[in-house]
Amino acid sequence: MLQLISLEVTNFRAIKHALLNFDQITLLIGENDLAKSTLMEVLSASLNPKLDDKLPEFTSFHFYKDPEKEVPEKRLEIKLLLKLQNNARLDEFKELELLSVKSEEELKKEPKLEASFVSLLSGSDSTMAWSCTNLQNGAVTKDPRVLAAIRRIIPVIHLRFGILTGFLNIVEAVEDENPADTDHEYQLRHQIFTSVNEILLGTTQDTNASVNKGFHAVEELIEHYGQPNQELKKEDGLVVRIREILQMVSLTEKENLAEALKRFQRLTEKLATLVLVNALLRSGPKKFEKYSRPLLIFEHPEAFLHKTTLATIGILLGRIRWQKIITTNSGLLLSRVPLKSIRRLRRKQGLIQVNSIDSQLYTNEDLRRLSYHLRAKYSSASFDRFWILVEGESEYWILPHLARIMNYEFLQEGISVIDFAQSGLTPLLKYATDLGIGWHVLVDGDEAGQRYEKQIQDFASKHNIKNPTTRLKQKDIEHMFWYNGFKKEYIKAAQRLNVPENENKPGLTIRRAIKNKSKPFLALSIIEAIAAKGLEAIPDTLSQMIETCIEQARKN
Repeated sequence: MLQLISLEVTNFRAIKHALLNFDQITLLIGENDLAKSTLMEVLSASLNPKLDDKLPEFTSFHFYKDPEKEVPEKRLEIKLLLKLQNNARLDEFKELELLSVKSEEELKKEPKLEASFVSLLSGSDSTMAWSCTNLQNGAVTKDPRVLAAIRRIIPVIHLRFGILTGFLNIVEAVEDENPADTDHEYQLRHQIFTSVNEILLGTTQDTNASVNKGFHAVEELIEHYGQPNQELKKEDGLVVRIREILQMVSLTEKENLAEALKRFQRLTEKLATLVLVNALLRSGPKKFEKYSRPLLIFEHPEAFLHKTTLATIGILLGRIRWQKIITTNSGLLLSRVPLKSIRRLRRKQGLIQVNSIDSQLYTNEDLRRLSYHLRAKYSSASFDRFWILVEGESEYWILPHLARIMNYEFLQEGISVIDFAQSGLTPLLKYATDLGIGWHVLVDGDEAGQRYEKQIQDFASKHNIKNPTTRLKQKDIEHMFWYNGFKKEYIKAAQRLNVPENENKPGLTIRRAIKNKSKPFLALSIIEAIAAKGLEAIPDTLSQMIETCIEQARKN
């Protein structure tokens, strides 16, 4: 019915300005203290259904302060852009009649609503005003009943950091006394809360029994709202919502969700289902409107979860048909969403820069290669500040160890070494540039390296990127080390120590060494030899490149 298109924030907390666009699922990534949680706080305050028709209240604490002046700004503004989808049922909400679309022609254009909140600071006091504009026909209202209706249509359910595992006192005490026998729904909710608390607090004597009791309560709660064989459209709003959450198998129109849940046999599936439904019951509105489509905000679902449970949570989240916003540092969760859904946040002097990709500018082959490389092989690479792109396996092993010898740690600097042989170079360059990840490419000195260098230079010139490549003087990194004092390591690996002429045949000796030992073995042998000789043994070409990449990563 209503879908959030964008959020614009001005002068809120540490945010001078931010403009963030949303998809059906949006994954927010970025380093700590980048205001991801603050942006979610803004959304939660604006669309919190528990506020009904009341405006959010902000104090001087919420107004942006210039780090140098330490004086709060006087005007704080929040703008939400909402789209009315073609299946809009605004007749269910008479308060929105002023904003409703009258003609079929207007409806086809998917009219948009702009909800604006403005808070003005005077001394230590602030005032708040709101308005809603139909951008299709220019109709404007300040009626608080309209705000309440919008919150009922697209209520925010905000699952905060650690809520699944009871972190930060999320676990609540459960009263010992039993609720009235007639209040069956309360009993079921009470059992769900009790089971989760027992598990999280470690007070259960039988974890399997607690999980099964809570899971069965979830099944009964669904049966309580919708009897078997009822059609989906006749079920209560809550069971429709839970049906959407737990739809891990294909359901026919008349198949009841409680029957589908019986297919859940593994403990991890039941536990993940139980904690997720518990969190939704605690965080959501007390009553779901029949036609509401909540906006689910989930901050770091991975917090304190084992990866098997997190994998199940990821599957469940993927099945939710609500609009979802997820903040995460998990490569596992990132690998489960389309690349176009990723938003990478950076902040400079209070200005939030949001980077994303436009999948329409990538070929299907580009997306396939990126999916393999950045979702399967390097699932954490999208969190990095900087990439060093290399042609082969040897560089992948050698460069991080050389950095350690130079007293740098790539992981700490936010740098990943990524080989591009299987994915191709262009898709990685486009993706990194679009997401605001710095990059540098190390290429061989052979003909292929020359072609790569030209390709990189052409791309870099179009995007105003300086110093994009380092090219080896020798044909590859093995030959570079051969001619920089490490030929004995290759001769030894080639098992040709007693054949003097091998010193004059680097190509043949290196090939035999690789055949006998493998590139990773040789790379580590070279690292050991360099560590024994000291920092000065690192070839200048590589040490200079590492220094350059460290400097650029820190600027990024």
